[in-house]
Amino acid sequence: MLSCDRIREKSGASIFGNNIFCLSEVESTNTFILNMARSQAPEGTVVVADFQHSGRGRHGKSWFSPQGKNLTFSVLMRPEVEIEYAQRITLGIADTLASSMEEFFSHIDAVLPTVTVKWPNDLLIKGKKVSGILMESILKDKFITALAIGIGINLNILQEDFPEELNGKATSLIHYSKKILVAEDLLAIILRNLEQDYARWERNNYRDVVSRWKQRCEQLGQPITVIQSEEREEAIFEDVDDSGYLVYRRKDGTLKPLISGEIECC
Repeated sequence: MLSCDRIREKSGASIFGNNIFCLSEVESTNTFILNMARSQAPEGTVVVADFQHSGRGRHGKSWFSPQGKNLTFSVLMRPEVEIEYAQRITLGIADTLASSMEEFFSHIDAVLPTVTVKWPNDLLIKGKKVSGILMESILKDKFITALAIGIGINLNILQEDFPEELNGKATSLIHYSKKILVAEDLLAIILRNLEQDYARWERNNYRDVVSRWKQRCEQLGQPITVIQSEEREEAIFEDVDDSGYLVYRRKDGTLKPLISGEIECC
């Protein structure tokens, strides 16, 4: 069973390290924390679980997460901004997660290759997915009253334990640490860094979020396949705009933002 006390003590965070709930199992940490948000749970509430029965990613995809092998948690944020800021918040959190993983490895005297990002919500190591983010919101008019930030990190899954469909597509931090990793210690670093980064985003109106994210993106300028509904289109990953949306160059040379959809690397 995860230790909330250890997370609180090690994080030292006053907002994102105070109201923590550690569960042995849950249907979904995001569903759980959204219900808490509707009951006026405070910003910074964290729900972490050893096992999710129905962990999910974007577009209803499931998240492979064997019991006790991953770090799966959700954080409640109440940024009081318009919904158009949601994508920038996702990019900011991706950068926070990446830097936190690298910091974590520096503390355990192990070497982690640079963590890169894939638009809109994935983190990669050497091209393989190690973490994903799912953001779900509660709105009033066009303003966010609550954001559930669901995060899954492949922590202690051995490479041979991934299902066949993820072979060559997913990786786990243990592959680089060569030893069992303590979920609470990584989460404590993430929460401390998230509290600091979130305060900075709020102060500067999220102005530096996109530029920091792009420094970790290896796909800029590269060929991609844009997937929207059932349609696939070959394009070039041209940029990420100030709102955090991918901009791609079509074969006719025109530029188009990708508001919703997926991309694949060619």
